[in-house]
Amino acid sequence: MILKKLTSPVFSKLLLAVLIVTLLFNLIGVFSSSKIFIQASFVLLIPVFLTVFLIRYKKLNFALVSFLSFSLLGNLSSVFVNDLNFSFIPDVCYFFSFVFLILMVAPDFKFNRIDKIIGSYLILVFSINLYLLHALYSFLITIIPDDIGVKVFAIKSLVLIVLAFVTLGVYLNYQTQKALFFLSAVASFGFSLMLEYVNSYYSSAVSNLMIHRMLYVVGVYFIFKYATIEAVKSQKAHKAKQTVTENHQAITDTILLN
Repeated sequence: MILKKLTSPVFSKLLLAVLIVTLLFNLIGVFSSSKIFIQASFVLLIPVFLTVFLIRYKKLNFALVSFLSFSLLGNLSSVFVNDLNFSFIPDVCYFFSFVFLILMVAPDFKFNRIDKIIGSYLILVFSINLYLLHALYSFLITIIPDDIGVKVFAIKSLVLIVLAFVTLGVYLNYQTQKALFFLSAVASFGFSLMLEYVNSYYSSAVSNLMIHRMLYVVGVYFIFKYATIEAVKSQKAHKAKQTVTENHQAITDTILLN
């Protein structure tokens, strides 16, 4: 089938097309004052991206599968769970999805290889973010005491801060396209989280929901771009190993024939 023979440029354009269509659905939802388009694109986001990815690449590593699974559960629950008593469920799902993103990028994090000045900067930024999160949590817990949703939201935010710290360290250490894609994804998730906070605790406007969801969509897109580079790298390693094995077998056969 033609779909199974997608070249890398065509595959990249297809991923981009999925992103653009998803964003357009969000825009239509806002201009039509309807949440249906926004919710539909949000629910179908990961299945469509995943289908396109699996057409071109057949394998997914455990951390990526786990991230996508918990993200999909978070997307579904954020759309269909309307009971305020269970409003924390999406945040629990996103918490686990961010944990698996940390597991994806952590092997590339080598703090001892980072320049001391840059390392100090990373620690300073990390400390400031922790302080701001603590201040925000202290404020929310005074106006919404004993609310499990606030606690889960704070824990999810903490994990995202750790993820941003590790990801920025990896990017500053390697400065590769793969690291840039991952950093862009985490930045998109971070800004999306800020708008989610505004939408949840201050102004519940459709425009805030749209931008929050659009940023999340962009973040997922960059994760798939990152996964594409990983898949290509894995394919090349497999082909190289296969070539070595075939050459070794050919040499063995030649020796036996002589």
